[in-house]
This record gives sequence, structure tokens and C-alpha cells, in this order.
Amino acid sequence: MPGVRLRDDLARDGSSYAIRVRDVVAGTGVLRLESMLAVAAEPVLAGIGGDRVREPVYGMPAAWLAPAERERAVDAGALVFDPVSIVGSHLAEIVRSHAATLLGRQELHTLVEHLRGSVPSLVKEIGTDALPYATVHRVFEALLSEGAWPRDAVATLEALVDASASTRDPRALVEAVRRRVVPMQLRRRTATLLEAMIVDPPFERELTAWLVEGALAPHPDAAVRVRGIVAAYVARVPRERAAVVCGSTLRAPFSEFLRRFGFRVDVFSFGEIPAEIELRPAMVLDRGDADAT
Repeated sequence: MPGVRLRDDLARDGSSYAIRVRDVVAGTGVLRLESMLAVAAEPVLAGIGGDRVREPVYGMPAAWLAPAERERAVDAGALVFDPVSIVGSHLAEIVRSHAATLLGRQELHTLVEHLRGSVPSLVKEIGTDALPYATVHRVFEALLSEGAWPRDAVATLEALVDASASTRDPRALVEAVRRRVVPMQLRRRTATLLEAMIVDPPFERELTAWLVEGALAPHPDAAVRVRGIVAAYVARVPRERAAVVCGSTLRAPFSEFLRRFGFRVDVFSFGEIPAEIELRPAMVLDRGDADAT
């Protein structure tokens, strides 16, 4: 990630802060430098007391406490943070959520050069006519925008080089790399079960005609209803077990469609899910659901 620059903003309230990405405000918060912030469920906070607020990173229930109350809050089951830790956590979350924006061409070039000493035969294939840096950057940008973290940069670049032998379409390259990256990510999460929303094949063909092929005009009412159904699903299924699963052709445009509505839910193709992970349908998204009131 690029460097972080700290500066005073005299136009802001003295107890507040803002985090900017490319000079656009990406997050704000309020600190009490002589207090500690306890984060817990509402019943726990009710027994702790303090000044009730929402913590700035995830919007969870919280309360400002005097430092002397820290041990009592911890014993009650709360997580307690000092102001510096709050800013650090907020900065880390902003970096994760804006990683696609923060990874510029220079950052990518630095990453590749860092690997030159350990995997020179792989690196020499990056930046060629067959696989220009611009294409590599677009693939990494797409991976990061969907939270498919290319933690193993060598495996990611190997998959990209292999796929570039048969296609130069960035979208096809992204899907090929995801088939290597996503299973590793799911295994790192030690996930054993996904309570997935499955897109019904007939409705998937219709969505593909809307979102991919442009053969059908978009249906605003159906789009709004799909949004409502997905919202109900996301509210019902814990995030660590939630995922929308569909075919590989629809996966990317449907993921973008859901992100435009603000949903933070993974969209996987069937081929990205390792065999050892149980796929348990919690809901089927079909044409009947899309037309439901």
C-alpha cells in the first residue's frame, strides 16, 4: 500500500478525524482521547454504562468509558480499545475496502520486482506483449474489488500466465485466476459450510441476457425485487456462511450488480468452491422469486 500522510484539518471538529483515499473521504469518526471505547452487544453495554455511541469502523454498539472502567468492561465480555487502536483499525478496514483503488501501477510494479529474486522465470513473463502490466493490473484490481485476496502472489501470477496462453480478455483472465485464488481463500477461512443462495438455471439464463449479452432490456421492477430478496437473505444468513452461487458467465456481472446496491456478499461460481466445503442451499433465486411481491 502507498504511504499514509497525516495532516491537520482546521475545518473539522477537534475531536473528529477523517480518512481520505485519493482525496475522497472514505471514513470518519469521533475520538475521546481521555476515554476507552467498549464494543459489545446491547445487553452487555446496558450493564456497563458509559456514554452510548456507535463505533466508527463497523457501526457496532459501543460506549465510551473512563480508563478505570476498562477491567470491569472486559470482565463483562466487551472488547475495549484506546483511541489510537480505533484509528488503526479504521485505517486497516479502509485499506481493505479500497484495496482496488490503492493498488496502482507503481505498487504492482514494486510487487513484481520484489518477486524477481525468488521466481525470475515467472517474473520475466510479466510485462511482455502476451501479458502487459496494464492487463495484470486490471486483473488484480478486479480481484481486490470483490475481496478475492491474491495473498499468494506467486500462485496468482502463475495462474495468470497460464491463462494468458489461451486468452487476452481481462474478464476471462480474472475468472481463470479466481479458480486458483478463491479455493485457497475459502480454505484459509476454515470454512466447512456455505448456506448459499443458488441462482436457478432458467432465471440465470434470463439474468445473463440482461447483464452479459444485452439481448434483453433490463427490467427495473425485477431488479428491485431481486435486491429485496438478496437483502432478506443477507440479513438472515451469517456473513461467514453466506454466498451467492451461479455459473461462471454470470458471476462477475451479477457480483457487480449486487455491489451497486451496496451488498457485501461473495458471489462464487460453482467451480470455485472446493469439494470439501458443503454447499447447502438456503434459498433459490428463481423467476418466481423475482416476481414475488
